[in-house]
Amino acid sequence: MSTLTQEGVSEVQNTACDALLAHRIEQKMAGNKVESIMNRLHVAVPKASQEIRAPHIPEGVLARRAAGYVKPETIRKLERDMELELGDDYILDLKKHYDLPNPDDKYDDIPEVWEGHNIADFVDPDIVTKLEELEKEEAMLEEAGVYESEDENLTEEQKDIREKAGLIRREKAVIRHRHRLNKHRNRTPMSERVIRKKQGIKRSRSISAVSGDVPMEVDSKFQQKRV
Repeated sequence: MSTLTQEGVSEVQNTACDALLAHRIEQKMAGNKVESIMNRLHVAVPKASQEIRAPHIPEGVLARRAAGYVKPETIRKLERDMELELGDDYILDLKKHYDLPNPDDKYDDIPEVWEGHNIADFVDPDIVTKLEELEKEEAMLEEAGVYESEDENLTEEQKDIREKAGLIRREKAVIRHRHRLNKHRNRTPMSERVIRKKQGIKRSRSISAVSGDVPMEVDSKFQQKRV
């Protein structure tokens, strides 16, 4: 035996395993539990038969062989083989294997039934006619001036108020954005009351700077105390 060339190692292992198995069997046979188990063990050994059993071949196969049928030795071409053959021109087409009554339905983009709903229930055959009528109606409304901008009917004061209101909304958005950025920065902790007071003063100043003489009760709104 040599561990360098592995010569005789497997034979030694098999001999040791067989000796260990035989030793354990002897120990179990020497115990008291063997008698209660042996009467329940039965090893069936089939009897050797001298009868020669020929392979069973169906009659249909024998008839086809007698008629001279030869099985074609064609192998179905796999998608992987087609991919290697075509290279970059290969396109995976799984719909070609669909087994449908009408082969022309394999490549239908819209089926008749989809997720339990009949597609025909959602199709309007007169959709083109209705669309043309809607476009004509929209053209008539545009010619009548229905969609003209309402800014032409506003006074100078109303236009000024609308412009300043837009500035106020943008300033509020900027303040909220700054607050989100400064929320998680390291700073000296302050009480919630002091934070609300500072934010209210800052918002009231920024809004009053852009609102001018617009009659708005901004300061009292931001300085309200929570109950």
